[in-house]
Amino acid sequence: HTQGWIHCHSACTDASGLVKVLMDDFAEYFTEKELPNKVRFAVACCTNMCGAVHCSDIAIVAIHRKVPRIDHENVKNLCEVPSTIACCPTGAISPDPAKKSIKIKDEKCMYCGNCYSVCPALPISDAENDGVAIVVGGKVGSLRSNPMFSKLVIPYIPNNPPRWPEVTKACKIILEAYIAGAKKHERVGEWVERIGWEQFFKITGFPFTFQHIDDFTIARETFRTASTFKW
Repeated sequence: HTQGWIHCHSACTDASGLVKVLMDDFAEYFTEKELPNKVRFAVACCTNMCGAVHCSDIAIVAIHRKVPRIDHENVKNLCEVPSTIACCPTGAISPDPAKKSIKIKDEKCMYCGNCYSVCPALPISDAENDGVAIVVGGKVGSLRSNPMFSKLVIPYIPNNPPRWPEVTKACKIILEAYIAGAKKHERVGEWVERIGWEQFFKITGFPFTFQHIDDFTIARETFRTASTFKW
């Protein structure tokens, strides 16, 4: 897991707290129950994912949902404008000569918070709107099938510390469905690919929404997060 509210300046959730909850609530699955294969849980406190959770069987990824707020007065005191512009992976930041500052194109921002790491005058944390998403089906190993990136399953669950009951409930639904339907030695991603994403959403009862459709214009093929149906 990554660091969370206590240690990370761009965190959207408390990764350490979520990990403690998952360890408490899922201990029996890893000590008493028999699973088809190993299941790797992971938690990232923002989408920059310093914990590489995008290749985990079940991962909780914390997300911001609003564009950073620009403190124009402090941009010139705290930030190097060229570096701030260059740090944005989607090219959403550009100079604002009139204010001797910067501006953000809202529709291009993906709320990653990377700019705040470079420029403290761009705070992005929002207690009311920050939360977590759940992605499923990633793996690093190449035994039996190629490595996989995780794919989006639940776009947003509000933060609800200290026990995050909505998150643990969703993870249990996924894990129980996997245990019931997977063949021996299948990882979560291999099971989902075999039955198809349409069937996965039907079994789990999670709604398929517009957030699952990848319309991100500059997304590369290997970084897509759409749950593409396998008919």
